[in-house]
Amino acid sequence: DAEDTSDVIYKCVGVRVNTPFMPKDVLDARGQVLVNNAMQILLDEKALDKDAVDLMGADRAAIFGSGRIFAIGDCVSVKGADPPYIKDTYPAEAMAEVVVANLYKSKTIQCMASCPGVLRELGGLQVMTLCSLGPSDGLFCINDRMVSWGRPATIVKGTIEVTKMSDSRNEFLGRNFWSLVPHG
Repeated sequence: DAEDTSDVIYKCVGVRVNTPFMPKDVLDARGQVLVNNAMQILLDEKALDKDAVDLMGADRAAIFGSGRIFAIGDCVSVKGADPPYIKDTYPAEAMAEVVVANLYKSKTIQCMASCPGVLRELGGLQVMTLCSLGPSDGLFCINDRMVSWGRPATIVKGTIEVTKMSDSRNEFLGRNFWSLVPHG
């Protein structure tokens, strides 16, 4: 429904981080794009202007592109995330929700880089892994702890598949089920 008014959209897809077109000042040592919890791109600490840091503080001075440039997914490194978010669809989906909310806010907010507490931020996410081992076997782990295996894990997998498809079609079941899962 919404009209795309972006100047440029870069697609960062591939087996390895695909960010060679990005300014070096926004990449970490592994080549990932540095972002804050609002998913705004950040400058590396070495690239910060000392006067800007003195005036606004390091966190605000690090925000790149007036705070109106965002990045999500496998190519990002979220500052302060410990442990780092896994490269999976769950964190990427949560990141996308944060960016969409902040893009809507950017239509009415002038100070995207200097107004703390205004933008939506990514909250703590559970580190979940569901590994299918065939039609009737699997493993389900939350925060490095196995919580389900065998047939119960396949039931979890089936529930996720059914409710995510329902959510993608904006149906009652999926919308309500996934509204209970923290996404940031």
